[in-house]
Amino acid sequence: MSRATPLATAFLTVILPLTSTPAQTNAPAGGPTLLAEDLHAKGETVSAPGGFAASAESRAEAARVTPNSPAAHNGLCVSRFRLGQFERALESCRRAAELRPESPVVRVNLGRVLKELGRAEEAVEELLSAARLKPDWAGAHESLGEAYTDLGRYEEAARSLAEAVRLKPDDPLALNNLGGVYYKLGKLAEAARVLEQAVILRPDMPQAYGSLGVVYMGMKDYKRALDCYRRALELKPDYAEVYYQAAYIHLTQQRYAEAREACLRAIALRPNYAEAIEALGVVYLATGKKPEAMEQYKKLQPLNSALANSLFRMIHRDKILEARR
Repeated sequence: MSRATPLATAFLTVILPLTSTPAQTNAPAGGPTLLAEDLHAKGETVSAPGGFAASAESRAEAARVTPNSPAAHNGLCVSRFRLGQFERALESCRRAAELRPESPVVRVNLGRVLKELGRAEEAVEELLSAARLKPDWAGAHESLGEAYTDLGRYEEAARSLAEAVRLKPDDPLALNNLGGVYYKLGKLAEAARVLEQAVILRPDMPQAYGSLGVVYMGMKDYKRALDCYRRALELKPDYAEVYYQAAYIHLTQQRYAEAREACLRAIALRPNYAEAIEALGVVYLATGKKPEAMEQYKKLQPLNSALANSLFRMIHRDKILEARR
């Protein structure tokens, strides 16, 4: 069976709007500058779940009316990002950066958009600039750590995230992400320490409980891992990854009924969850149900050929060994 799913990081990241004061102007009341400020303020007011489209419209008009306003373009970047319009968000962020290259907030937003587009190397450059411009801003270091994580540069990620935590020790998201990086570096004790802090600060955060459970699994502390998974599922009943992780523990402990139930729940939530399908096949095989295991193999073939082949070899292990004699 494949090893448990790697720890996830970078949960609940929020892109930050540019903070600025309204520009002083001698334009007559109702003129273009005041109109742009009104539109930008309206964009802030409706920039909430369900209101992002209206926010983008208001901010697009503000950017049109005052094309040289970095605040308008940065605000439009934020709205487009929240709508999932990442290429258009990039255009707005680049324009804001051209107009205000010394703004660390604009640089962070630009870096986050690039990261979302899979351009992590470019994101790192922008986020390094932001951290140099404002070295005491935890958000810049946290975003930089996330970009390094995407690149697999875990030592650098750990340094950046540790700096974010030093600057803002009560940030559960930074602690969660730092725990994820420590896990990837094999520093399980450090990972457990920071993730335990995260769940104390945010006892309603299912991702941190899921992450801590994976770390406890790595430490072979299966009881505490399952306790974390139960809490995560209380907070987020549709957390398919946690059902799979729990199934993995049950399987290693030969609790096959519990493993089967957890696999089925994970697959019900994510029908194409290849790792859970493979695990279910292993459960069936361990309980002498080869036909059911073969059914999981057939489901796996179009989803993940490597896992399918692994399960096939387990199902036909006796025949393979006999053929090699």
